Amino acid sequence: MAAHDTPNAEALAAFIARKAEIDRLLEQLLAHSHEHLNLAPEEVHWGHVGELDDWLACLRRVAKLAGVLALDAEEASAAMREARWGNAVRASARGPCAVRRGLVAGSRRGALQAATPTEPTSIPTFEGDGS
Repeated sequence: MAAHDTPNAEALAAFIARKAEIDRLLEQLLAHSHEHLNLAPEEVHWGHVGELDDWLACLRRVAKLAGVLALDAEEASAAMREARWGNAVRASARGPCAVRRGLVAGSRRGALQAATPTEPTSIPTFEGDGS
């Protein structure tokens, strides 16, 4: 059976397209960073620092969603509490990505590894999370 005949061929094609988009965006961000965000040293002010703080928070969130940056103990504990009590409404307030990617309902890559040993290690996933 040819690759395009497999049941997941469309999903695989979509996955590859989205990964290519991520790679393109990362390359553009890196190039922009290497150019010091197109700012001359004398142009930099505290507004730029605040903007970079916002960007950094977003990038950290993406890194946590991807599993390359672990949740800290407080985030892991909150995620486990929300999962234990099934509070998908409060969890979804942090955005649809947190629920869909499993930071609330569990983790494929151990994002909840910082949890205390007394916490359960197996967390059921939410049904009907909109993904």
